[in-house]
Amino acid sequence: MNSNDMQHLSEDRDHIAAKLRIAVRDRALIEPVRNEISDPSDALAKSIQRANIDFWVKEGRRIVGSKVGITSRAAQEQFGIDSPAYGTLFADMVETDGASIDANVVSQLRVEAEIAFVLNSDIDNPNTTIVDVISAIDYGLPAIELVSSRIRDWDLKLFDFIADNAAASMIVLGETPFDIQSCDVRTLGTVTTINGNHRSFGSGGAYLGSPLQSLLWLARERVTDGNPLRRGEVVMTGALGPIISSGKGAFIDVRIGHLPPVIVEIT
Repeated sequence: MNSNDMQHLSEDRDHIAAKLRIAVRDRALIEPVRNEISDPSDALAKSIQRANIDFWVKEGRRIVGSKVGITSRAAQEQFGIDSPAYGTLFADMVETDGASIDANVVSQLRVEAEIAFVLNSDIDNPNTTIVDVISAIDYGLPAIELVSSRIRDWDLKLFDFIADNAAASMIVLGETPFDIQSCDVRTLGTVTTINGNHRSFGSGGAYLGSPLQSLLWLARERVTDGNPLRRGEVVMTGALGPIISSGKGAFIDVRIGHLPPVIVEIT
């Protein structure tokens, strides 16, 4: 790649990163960013996401973890995407069970029942195995992800999804930690209820075969990208069942296995 090409890529990165950043700030919707460049590569999308993460950290936001998205076959077929992707979670994205969240914060809302893992050690080996990730988990938490893409009408391809920080918006964490070695997370069933109506059923095997496989995929990706998972991070591992569209006035109740429900209201 010559110097002119590198300059154009840098300009593309900075332009799209700024556009997405402004959309987050203004809670605005924009057209798919993949249409703005001739070669929307995964590497460029990751560079755009990284540029915004670095910007927000300099602005004072604190990184607390990661999310994995597009993990289920149904979601991949819906968006024409054949690979998961990850985004970064900040402290101001985290709420706890029983929270009320302004609908303007989560426009184009989609609701996902998930299992979150909290890590007790770094995962920085390029040859990470399933044993390594199980050993690195301190505990699990039942959780809800409130996904909100900045791309209008969810008109996403993989480039848009990665560049848009994997549509990360808000997460709601339960307050009942559980020992992942005392249960089979693949068979944990889930029911998501909105305003008293059952809207989604699923299980731990719905994505990549297991939430543990989701964590393994993320750990390897993060090492490859030069940003390994660290002790204390929260990892949202992907939707346990069908993703539900929702919005203002929703009272959301997620139940995972035998665990107490996680509840959030969109006001």
